[in-house]
Amino acid sequence: MKSDASAPRRKRALRQRCHGRLAACRKVLPRSRFWAMTKFFTRFVRDDSGVTAIEYGLIGSLISVMCIGAATFAGQQLLALFNNIGNALAGAL
Repeated sequence: MKSDASAPRRKRALRQRCHGRLAACRKVLPRSRFWAMTKFFTRFVRDDSGVTAIEYGLIGSLISVMCIGAATFAGQQLLALFNNIGNALAGAL
């Protein structure tokens, strides 16, 4: 175990590690776990392996929205065309 003489040294190291945010870092994990968490967070932030999947998802959703819009527009135009044909046929009878 560490002696009480090293306590000020640990506090000073913690203060330096937390860059003056001692209150926020007071409940910091032990040093090895702190660095492990820091490395994990850094890798998580820098990881871009899922970016392409997100891009493909956005492209797919954009295409589906465009298809829905085109089908709605074409459907309205076809409805008007068939109504005109039906009215012309009804008038001819």
